[in-house]
Amino acid sequence: MSKPNYQSELVLRRKELDLTQQDVADAVGATVRTVSYWEQGSHVPKLTPMQSAKLCKLLRWTIEDLANYFETVNSHRD
Repeated sequence: MSKPNYQSELVLRRKELDLTQQDVADAVGATVRTVSYWEQGSHVPKLTPMQSAKLCKLLRWTIEDLANYFETVNSHRD
């Protein structure tokens, strides 16, 4: 079974919570275009610890959830 990736999890969770890309962008101090790129997988989010905490709060994720979704990104960089 493959691990969930950040793109699909971000889109799924955002829609489950009835949030817009603008809501995510506002929460982390990014642009809507940037959030769109994250969801498409064309850009990897580079978040500060504060931005990560804000994203987790908005999406009701734990830091561990976030780390697990991004682990697949980091494993492909080695």
